[in-house]
Amino acid sequence: MGLLRLLLLGGVGSYLDTEDLKSRVHQIANTQRNKDRRQDKAIAVASDENIRQTKTIALLIQLLVDKGILADTDVQALINASEEAVDEQRKKAKKIPKLKKKSIVTLSRKTK
Repeated sequence: MGLLRLLLLGGVGSYLDTEDLKSRVHQIANTQRNKDRRQDKAIAVASDENIRQTKTIALLIQLLVDKGILADTDVQALINASEEAVDEQRKKAKKIPKLKKKSIVTLSRKTK
């Protein structure tokens, strides 16, 4: 339609084509911004849930240690196994950034 508008209407046709394209670009940009907002919200929710679950696990482990049900060596073995599993996932994905290592016990002590 762009060439037909240009031939029939000249500069006005070209202007109309440009305005149509601008409108479409704005529409696509708005759609992308909305998608980005939804994804950002989903990531924030997942991150909050991850933090909550990590703190819960840390508190449960600390409770088991305090009650003498779980020894410090068992906790260290659990931490090592967890870190090995994360390292293995990282090797497979090759995109997961390496995080500072913090033990579960350290996290539980910070939540008190």
